[in-house]
Amino acid sequence: MTIDLQGKSGGRVGKAYALKESNFDYPFLFDGDVWVCNDDFAKELHAMLVNGNTDVVWTLAPLSHGGTGGRAITSFVDPRIADHFETYKTFRERNTGTLVAVRRNSPAVQSWLELTLDIYTVHVKSGEKILLHGINDQPSFRDAFFIHRHNLTEHLLTDAHACRAPGDERFLTAKNASKLVIAFARLVLWYIME
Repeated sequence: MTIDLQGKSGGRVGKAYALKESNFDYPFLFDGDVWVCNDDFAKELHAMLVNGNTDVVWTLAPLSHGGTGGRAITSFVDPRIADHFETYKTFRERNTGTLVAVRRNSPAVQSWLELTLDIYTVHVKSGEKILLHGINDQPSFRDAFFIHRHNLTEHLLTDAHACRAPGDERFLTAKNASKLVIAFARLVLWYIME
């Protein structure tokens, strides 16, 4: 598969691609307006992904089908979803922006991320028929995870782990910036000691 990471939709699909192709065994991503607000985050993530059997760590999205404004409930793209439509309607979107971390070397994770990229391509081509604002990767992550839900283990973090700037504010206070630097240093040490 060839993926064009240029243009307005490239940054979105870049998340799934970055997780799939990372040189790290346990890559994780945050949005730019998110910082770690739990001092034990690195230990907990290590316990879940490295010492445990968790494939994906993330949070629930604030709205159950926010990336589609609810349209994906009736605009599915894969027959495997159609066969389980009643269950799919209640399957909440996950938030890949707050935090997403994966066990990259798992074949099930690789298959899920590959399907995420494929579904995202279909979603983008459909434009406003499915996606809110025409570009959003969370519905493709959700749809692919729904299809792979019996092959993957997930851990849903609470909002106490990753904090987001309120409203449209994109700047961190000095206190929050220091938390981000400390958390990043802990995560770097975790990777070095791995």
